[in-house]
Amino acid sequence: MNLEQLDREIESWRSKIAAAADNLLALDDNLTYKRLEGKDGLPVITLTGVTQKRVGPALAAMHELFKYMGLLTGVVDQATLMRKSVSRFRADSAIREIEELLTGQSITLPSDPTPLAKRSLLTVSQTTNTIAPERLLASMTESFEVARDAVFAVEAAWNKLEPALGRRESDLATLQRIADGAGMGGLPELAQARQVAQALRQQVETDPLGASADFDALLVPRLQQAQARLTEVANQRAQLAGDFSQARQILARIQETNARCEAALEDCRSKIGDVPTLRAPLDQARIAELADWLSTLEGALQQGRTQPARVGLDRWLATANEYLKVEQQACDANSAPVEQRAELNGRLAALKMKAKARGLASDSALQSAALEAETLLQQFPVRLDRIGQLVSTYEARLAACAKGS
Repeated sequence: MNLEQLDREIESWRSKIAAAADNLLALDDNLTYKRLEGKDGLPVITLTGVTQKRVGPALAAMHELFKYMGLLTGVVDQATLMRKSVSRFRADSAIREIEELLTGQSITLPSDPTPLAKRSLLTVSQTTNTIAPERLLASMTESFEVARDAVFAVEAAWNKLEPALGRRESDLATLQRIADGAGMGGLPELAQARQVAQALRQQVETDPLGASADFDALLVPRLQQAQARLTEVANQRAQLAGDFSQARQILARIQETNARCEAALEDCRSKIGDVPTLRAPLDQARIAELADWLSTLEGALQQGRTQPARVGLDRWLATANEYLKVEQQACDANSAPVEQRAELNGRLAALKMKAKARGLASDSALQSAALEAETLLQQFPVRLDRIGQLVSTYEARLAACAKGS
């Protein structure tokens, strides 16, 4: 190996160590790894079962990896320092020393105690091992992959099981609230489901790799048994309560639309006149009867007469929605003439501005149509059909003049 090759070898080692350090630190910063190690203030988890058998050795290996990273870095740093002091007079021998450092059995691993049962009288109590950097790096790579795979297997299990168990616990809490509201809070199926959920929560925390197989099979059937006894009644009550709330909103809309319809009728009569299309608002007595009917049905529900309340409310909703439809149509009909007058007035003003901008305001036909329309807009009753004709005439004449010019 010459100096150029040696430099490339050292640089290669530095790149390998940098990459290894980045990956080790990334895994060390992983939230799942921190949970498993109890780092950054997270509580220490006592692993059990399948997870302990797989993850325990992997975590121990991670601790060793940081120790070995220090040994490997030390050798490469030593080789880098030696390279800086290579003299051209003894380059060959120095290169061989550095090459031996990078490729030979240059790393001394921590001593391993020899078990007493395996010692003879003359056996030393500690065994010293040496290893080449390349072999140590290969061993570290294998250990890292084992640790990484174990950590991410736990992460995948937690990511799957914790939200799923949380949803089941939420389902259980919902069922309990329903049961309490229905006077069935002591339902045995719910008590059994709570016990199973608590046990699963503990197992998911300490043995996520072993918990996945039993999760739904243990808890879901118990939830389904409890839900089957509660859902139908709860849904009926919730639906009925929602429909009564909707009914109150519809009644309020009928009353509000009725008031707008009455106001629009009076406004049109005072500003436009008694237009043939005007419609009388719904009689207040009929709205009062509708309100009394709804109150009677709400009383039936409060007395626990669910089925009669359901039948009566369906009839009430059909009647009320028809009332609201008719009243809205009447309101629109009563508002339309006033809105049409305002639209015609605005359109005429815009056309006059357009004529003035084009120097056509003095056209006699335009002036005549505008004057008649403005006069009619101030008269009572207002002749909307004639005003509409005049505005259309003005617009057509303006277009013709503009084209001719």
